[in-house]
Order: sequence, then structure tokens, then C-alpha cells
Amino acid sequence: MSIKRIAFQGKEIILVGTAHISRASVELVEKTIAEEKPNIIAVELDESRLRQLLEGQQYEKMNMSELIQKGQAGLLLLNLFLANMQKRLGENVGVKPGEEMLVAVKAAQAGKTPILLADRDLKITFQRALASISLFEKLKLGGSIFTGFFEEQKPFDKEQIEKMKDQDLISHLLEELSKQYPKLKQTLVDERDAYLAHKIMLSPGKKTVAVVGAGHMQGIQSHIAAHEQQLQLLKKEAKKAEKEKDTKIMQPAPIIPSLAELETLPKPKPWGKIIEWGIPLIFLAALIYFFFTKGAELSIEFAIAWIVSHGVLAALGAFIGGARLRTVGWVALTAWFAAIHPLIATGWIAAAAELKAKPPTIQEFTQLSELRTLGDFRRNRVTQILLITVLANIGGMLAGFIIIPYLFGFKL
Repeated sequence: MSIKRIAFQGKEIILVGTAHISRASVELVEKTIAEEKPNIIAVELDESRLRQLLEGQQYEKMNMSELIQKGQAGLLLLNLFLANMQKRLGENVGVKPGEEMLVAVKAAQAGKTPILLADRDLKITFQRALASISLFEKLKLGGSIFTGFFEEQKPFDKEQIEKMKDQDLISHLLEELSKQYPKLKQTLVDERDAYLAHKIMLSPGKKTVAVVGAGHMQGIQSHIAAHEQQLQLLKKEAKKAEKEKDTKIMQPAPIIPSLAELETLPKPKPWGKIIEWGIPLIFLAALIYFFFTKGAELSIEFAIAWIVSHGVLAALGAFIGGARLRTVGWVALTAWFAAIHPLIATGWIAAAAELKAKPPTIQEFTQLSELRTLGDFRRNRVTQILLITVLANIGGMLAGFIIIPYLFGFKL
């Protein structure tokens, strides 16, 4: 935790570096705002996280059917795992995650001081992060978070708790994550450093107190210094041009990415569409090929292998997720068709059957932040349906990876 004062273009910026689950950080934020009386209070939040801090998650407002159809079931599960891990860590030190940000916001509201939301939209960050890694890395990352969440947690001793209080734990976790997935560091850390620096520099206040994670302090300072250097160079070129009566001013190359660049959503990769439409085409092509070159018997064998492999593996995934036997049966019967239909996913069928049989209650939505074990996730109807959806889809996907190479490897 630290405070850094920066003079920038006639304005004073006071960076307050915090640990996200630290009582001392909360007190530091309160003290700094009270003493400095800034014109603007900037916080490392976007609109969705601010609303979450002020109003709670409000999961009960989710439209599960729409979310599943958009293919966001896995992303929501990942978000739940991360949020609950952070909350569990916060419980060990007696502080709610993000409490220092909430204190800053409430201080701004009490003093009628404008609030600057300085962080990038979380959805953009997630999408850019996921786009930066391969499918294998996505699966590996999801598996690591999933298994890490359900590992038996040893109680923290006093020394560990004190250590957590004095560091930006979330930034530390991101740094550790970046060692295994180097490409993630650019989107989760470096890009956000640049984004935060941009927003803070654009603050209209003569004195701005910016509350950010301690792990972002160095990056923000570096970006502000680089931007200041760039502005000085531009002024120097302007004076030189004026002196020489030259209307052309050399524009220095941008040192840090622009806000527009950092907010741009990654273009969808063509592989998704290729796979989506490629599998049905491969199925039909193989069926026709076997019929005309190997005879009807092998065509039937191929069709049966396709139906059975998809039915068994997708149904197994749904069963592991906790689906009812009727749903498991539906998945077993329809998985082969979902696999060759580009607009239907096996998990959607499983989710629709489960939602119709027993939709989640409002109470189960409100309990999402309290889930701690795999049993909790399988008993809560919301996460149970999400697990069923994801695991049924994975089962169907595995069947496709297994059956096509097998048939083409041994039957052609």
C-alpha cells in the first residue's frame, strides 16, 4: 500500500495503491480522501462492478435461457468461481473484497464529489483476454480454476493473514497466472495499466485522488510519465515549427495505446464458424463417401458410431453435472443431431429440459456468492444447470474429436 503524488499538465494526481482485501487499505483511502479533499475521486471500477458493489450481484435478474443460448454458461461459471475465491480469501482477513473501492465511492457521494470510473469494462477485458489464448489454453485455464476452487483449503495462520493485508493479492494472483499464460498479462495487467492511466490523465479535476490496486501503481506511473514526455516533445516541435515558420509539425508516434484501441473488441476468429459448419459437412460427406465407395453397410455403421459416441459422451457429461435421468435420456437421443446442426448445442437441450423440469428459485440465485464446494455447486439449481450445460457440450465435443479421426483413420 502506498501513495504517489504526480504533477501532470497543471493538475495534481494522487495515486492510492491498495490491497483489495485489506483493512489498512480501507483506512488509508478514508484518510487520504478526508485530508486531500479532491475535486475528483477515481476508482478502479467499471459501471458493472460499481453497481455490484452498491447493489450486490442480483443474479436473480439473469435470464438463464438467453445466457446459455449465447454460449456464456462457461464464462458465468468461471466468473462465479473467481468471485467466490476472492470472497473466501476476504473472509480470512475480515474484509469484503473491494471494500476500499466502496469506501471511496461512499466518500465521494457524501461529499458530493464527482466519481470517475477509471477501469475498462470487465466484459471487454474478459473477451480480449480469452481471445489472446488458444483453445487448449482456455481449457487448461478453466480446469486450473475449477480444480483450484475445490481443493481443500488449509486455514491461514496469522503470518499469512498479515502478509495478505499488506499486498495487492489480486494483482499478485494475476502475476502468478501470467507466468503460466504469458499472453494474459498483456490484457489483464498491461492494457489495464494503460487504460487506467488514460482515464486518470483525462480527469477534469485540479486534484484527483485515484484509488487503484497496488499492482497497477508502477504501470500507471510509467504511462503517465511517458505521456508527459510525449506532450513535451510535441510542444518542442510546435515551438520549433513556429520559429521556422513551418506549418508542418512532426507528430510523435504514440507511446501508449489509445482508449479506442484498448476498448476495441477482438474480431471473432473464423475457426468457430469453420468448426460449426465443418462438422455437419464432414458428417454428410463421410456418409455419402461410405455409401458410394464402401456400400450401405459401412454407411450404417458410420451413422451408428456417430449416434452412439455422441449420445454416450454427452449424456455422461450431463449425468456428471447432476442432470435428471429424463434429461440424460433426451441428451443421449438428440446429441448426434445437435452435433451436425450448426445452430443447436447439446448443452442447450440439456439446459432446456432441466429448466422446464425444475427452474431455479430466487433464493438459489441469491445464494450464488455463498457456494464453497463442488457439492454446493451441484446442489444449487443455478450452477447445477450451468454445469450440466457445459459438461454436456464438452461430452459432445469430445465425441466429435474421437469419432472422426477413428473413422477416417481406420475405415478409409
